[in-house]
Amino acid sequence: NSDSKGLEILSKVRSVMENGGPIFRSDFSVDLLADMIGEKPKGVSLAINSLSGKNFNTMLTEYRIREACRLLSDAEKMNSMSMEGIAECVGYKSRTYFSRVFKEVTGLTPSQFARQARESAAN
Repeated sequence: NSDSKGLEILSKVRSVMENGGPIFRSDFSVDLLADMIGEKPKGVSLAINSLSGKNFNTMLTEYRIREACRLLSDAEKMNSMSMEGIAECVGYKSRTYFSRVFKEVTGLTPSQFARQARESAAN
């Protein structure tokens, strides 16, 4: 049954996304993901689209931005890394593009997010 196959694929996809690692490479793609889980790219895209209501890029962005939030909330990382460094760490070659995507997802710029995280930690 195609629904259970789709759910199985989506489960593998989420497992790869949650483990991080390769998803933070700037060249990570649906083709690479499909290879990693032993599926065809079209099947992977279909499962993501139909079962999560998102496309591959949207899902990837959410996992990358979640990791960026974690890094931006970590005072030690923030003391030792630049915004460029954080952008690169989560798979973005351009700090400007990273900032734009970050703001689309969170409603804040990375700097605003980091400042709020520091203020929260201080209280």
